[in-house]
Amino acid sequence: MLQIRPGVFETNSSSTHSICIATDRKEPLKLQDRLWFATGNYGWEWEKLADPEEKASYLYSAILEVYERREAEKLKNQIMDMLASAGVSCGFSKARYRDFGGSHWCENASVGHDANGELKEIVGKIVHNKGRLMRFLFSPKSFVLTGNDNDCDERGVGIDVDYPHEEYYKGN
Repeated sequence: MLQIRPGVFETNSSSTHSICIATDRKEPLKLQDRLWFATGNYGWEWEKLADPEEKASYLYSAILEVYERREAEKLKNQIMDMLASAGVSCGFSKARYRDFGGSHWCENASVGHDANGELKEIVGKIVHNKGRLMRFLFSPKSFVLTGNDNDCDERGVGIDVDYPHEEYYKGN
């Protein structure tokens, strides 16, 4: 693998994603009665995912990408239980898996490659902590930025906010 940029291993993909999770536990969350988790493909397009269903779909797609089928199903059930305990019902799009040479992958969900496991670590931190999950989904101050490092877009994927938050970055 070729290394051109310091500290970043070069691959064919150049998507960069940043996740901002507000940490103020006193700020009221904007809960919904129902939340839909869709599958999607999140690559190097410039987007800001800020509404609860956009963030839910990004999270679900990440789970389907980085976890084996059985573990993804367990995490989906865990999310449903956490949200139900807060009075939020939820539904999930059907994941479509494709088998190839003894392995399988979800063909209708992608958030970019996870060669070094950083996305799996980020997703694990969100889904294994109810408070963090709720703040990620329902705080209007939490969001996901997707983009790439192919050009110098003024939006970038850096988190530039003036309130307490956790920040996660996934580059390829």
